[in-house]
Amino acid sequence: MTPERLARKVAGRMEDTNSYHVKGKAEVITPDLVRVYYLEQWFIKPDLYRLDMESEGARQVIMGKGEEVWVYHPELEDFHRINSQEGEENPLPYFLTFFWNSLITAREVEILGVEEFTRGPAYELMIIPRKEDPHWSLEKVWLGKRDLMPYLVEVYDNQGNLRKTFAFEEINLDRDIDPKIFHQDSFS
Repeated sequence: MTPERLARKVAGRMEDTNSYHVKGKAEVITPDLVRVYYLEQWFIKPDLYRLDMESEGARQVIMGKGEEVWVYHPELEDFHRINSQEGEENPLPYFLTFFWNSLITAREVEILGVEEFTRGPAYELMIIPRKEDPHWSLEKVWLGKRDLMPYLVEVYDNQGNLRKTFAFEEINLDRDIDPKIFHQDSFS
């Protein structure tokens, strides 16, 4: 398998995917603190998503359709609209497809080997993203050989420090998702 062939296969899988539901865990690592977030996301093509995040008992829900993005704060029982900056890229709104796209558009991809996971064998990839960012300059991704799903992602800064991890615990593609979960009145 070559990186180019793997990227083409992932691009085909991404194109064929109309919806998904993902559960996972993210860690944001700073010199003083590791913050753990439990994530659950629903997505329907082309741009309808809901991301539930929980950390240390606090919960937040981000919902969007295209350029419209809303944040729900359960403690306040209120929504706030977020104005996205033109050209700004957020790594979370399309959680799964963000990492697929990172492989497809990477400046450089190297297959380091194959590692065994409980879900099966996974390619260990080193990815240098196309967009230069001192806080996100290298990704190590373990991508399932059979299903092309990311199992684990590690993000390193330009000094080689581990800054984020994303563990994909459950991924369901093209499942029926009730569109009602994307509406603000679903919280009433």
